[in-house]
Amino acid sequence: MKTIIIFSTKYGSVEKAALKLRTELQGEVELVNVKTSPDFDDFDVVVLAGSIYAGRVQGAMRKFIKNNLVKLREKKIALYICAGTEKENEITKYLQDSFTQELYDKAIAKANLGFEYDLKRFSFIEKLLVRLVGGIKESKSVFYDDKIKEFAELLNNI
Repeated sequence: MKTIIIFSTKYGSVEKAALKLRTELQGEVELVNVKTSPDFDDFDVVVLAGSIYAGRVQGAMRKFIKNNLVKLREKKIALYICAGTEKENEITKYLQDSFTQELYDKAIAKANLGFEYDLKRFSFIEKLLVRLVGGIKESKSVFYDDKIKEFAELLNNI
């Protein structure tokens, strides 16, 4: 099985989760930033991944999905996000708002695999927002190894 993980990330958390996921997946696995306009024709499984920023994944991922929806319909799809919440209703909303209802419904696996707040890299406004909205006062990195393994298992059992 050939799998491609196409990701968008602002500060690198999604790529870190992709690297962890790759170690759990069987077969050939390629990681590609969505900004490179990846070709996924030769892959059996397409994993779309993004970090949540202002309620959705980055615009580059949303544009990629819009431009490739016809081809994505033909693939086995999995979706993950990196978001600073463990509330299932929020995770579901972020996934649906970020990846279209059609891809959400089609996805073999869907999950929030973790999050990271590296406040040294945030702008003043971003620091203020995560402090006011999320109560985050210091840098924090959390990846859910159990969810990464469960996600990989779903893909490995296709």
